[in-house]
Amino acid sequence: MLRMQIGINSIEHAWSKVKAHLRKAKARTRDTLIPAIAEALDTIKPKNIESWIRHCGYGLQ
Repeated sequence: MLRMQIGINSIEHAWSKVKAHLRKAKARTRDTLIPAIAEALDTIKPKNIESWIRHCGYGLQ
């Protein structure tokens, strides 16, 4: 079970970054929300993912 909890943490980091971008964009309608989601996902870079995975206790090769 611990392994599963560790994995969830890295996902939570990603969603936190996405939600922060969406709050900053103040997208409140469907027409503004869809592009804002795409922009938010684009802010997640490979370096972010690597850091989150390492922070959660996984090793990368």
